[in-house]
Amino acid sequence: MDIHSELEFPLCEKHKINRVQFIKININEQDNVFKCAQCILDNNQTYDYLYINTVLNSQDDYIFKNWPPVNNQELINELIELVEDEKDPIRIIENEFNDFCNEIMQKIEQKKKVVLQCAQKLQIEKEEFQNIYKKLSEKENLKQILKQKVDFEQMNTDLKKFFFKCYDEKKQTDLSLLFLIQRIKQYKNIPKAFEIQQIKSQFFEQLDKLDETILNCNFFRERVDQIQQELNLIITNKTWMENYNIEQQINQLSENLRIYSDNSKFNFLNIKDNKNDQFSNTNQIRLLKEKEQFGNYFNSRMIKVNYDINQDIISIYKCKEIQYGYVYFNYEMKRNKKYIVRVRFNDQGGQYIIFGLINQNNMDTTIFKTKQGKSFCDYDTEYGGKVVQGSYFNEMSKGIIIEMRVDIEKRQIQFENNYKQINELQPKYLLDAQQIYYLTFHFGQLKKQQPFETLIDIIYFEEVDHF
Repeated sequence: MDIHSELEFPLCEKHKINRVQFIKININEQDNVFKCAQCILDNNQTYDYLYINTVLNSQDDYIFKNWPPVNNQELINELIELVEDEKDPIRIIENEFNDFCNEIMQKIEQKKKVVLQCAQKLQIEKEEFQNIYKKLSEKENLKQILKQKVDFEQMNTDLKKFFFKCYDEKKQTDLSLLFLIQRIKQYKNIPKAFEIQQIKSQFFEQLDKLDETILNCNFFRERVDQIQQELNLIITNKTWMENYNIEQQINQLSENLRIYSDNSKFNFLNIKDNKNDQFSNTNQIRLLKEKEQFGNYFNSRMIKVNYDINQDIISIYKCKEIQYGYVYFNYEMKRNKKYIVRVRFNDQGGQYIIFGLINQNNMDTTIFKTKQGKSFCDYDTEYGGKVVQGSYFNEMSKGIIIEMRVDIEKRQIQFENNYKQINELQPKYLLDAQQIYYLTFHFGQLKKQQPFETLIDIIYFEEVDHF
């Protein structure tokens, strides 16, 4: 039943013959909130009113264009547009996967048919092979000579004549056998020629790249929850609310979403995308492959380094048994080049983790001496703690990606996180432009703290002439 019909709203204060149908939401102390239809026509400011019947009878999914009050009306408009868009991302993904599977199966069946037809044209049946060999060997002629009912002297003569003939034809026989063998080999090599196993492997490799998107989506979900908790806490505290820049938080969240959207393409067909840097053709991470070297510091050699050829990722694993240790990559980083390195964290780490550069004169020491890197987990601004943009950061958690930009000529290393905060080396710890440097990762454990394990991925490495 219509709730409105059960209520008797009063007559309009201004237009006595009309009953109240609207409430005015943008009011001052002297205003009466109840208005009739004529009030709306006279005022011509429909955004200042709510229709009482709609308020009482609308369902939870109904969104008013003019309620609740906001500073930015575009927020409400955008929300309505998004809600009215009935495209369901989950259904879209499911349909895309289904279509993808069907199209792949159809394509595979088509290619399978064509490839089999091609192979059948080259096929050599056993009977054909036997006939060719039988003709070349002249086995029937040899049999006939041996079956003759003649004296052995005559048979001896006939055999000699036959043998001489065959030996005279050795070159022709060689050519015929060589041709036959090549035909057989070609037929046997057909599976290798079509590289079906390699195509399958490449396809799975591309499919596995979805894991990066999944990781980014999960991290973004966690970040959304964190910001929502912050908003809930701050909104309930008026003192905090006065000093809280909500627009900055919304922009930061939007920027995070843009970052993850740009860096996480469904790249089924190996299409290179300049925005998808981790998998772009500029990623030169192979330059670091198998170049890891371990420091003499405590049990460095227990650090495990693994190169994933499918995803172009170098993983560095530190187990709980390692108290102190470091690894560096024996690839020279020179002053006439610039370098971009991206590192992804997979957990919250432990006490402290530092990555940066060591030079060729300090290979037997640690980064603790030069402080030419950035410290994570442990708060220490001496390690890459000069703020260029945003604020100082040292947090380490799953999914965070740090970009390190190295300019030896300018003696500087900059570190940038997902939130566009940029830190760099302190002035007293700048690089020596005359030195050759190496990428390094150092792990440590503070006193009276629990042992920890961690996994860090180098997902991108590029040597460029300029940024």
